[in-house]
Amino acid sequence: MEQLDTVLLDSAHGGVFLDAEAQLSRYRRVINDVERAALGVVESRDFVHRLAQRT
Repeated sequence: MEQLDTVLLDSAHGGVFLDAEAQLSRYRRVINDVERAALGVVESRDFVHRLAQRT
């Protein structure tokens, strides 16, 4: 699996690239947490469909 080697933080004042290992390890953890919490394709579609039916 490919590993994150640069992070771009964008703001109203411009972008900043982070590439220090200590910084990257934090963002790798965030990405891993989000991937574990994310629904699969079918589950995502079903969830959006249920939400759309409520309106």
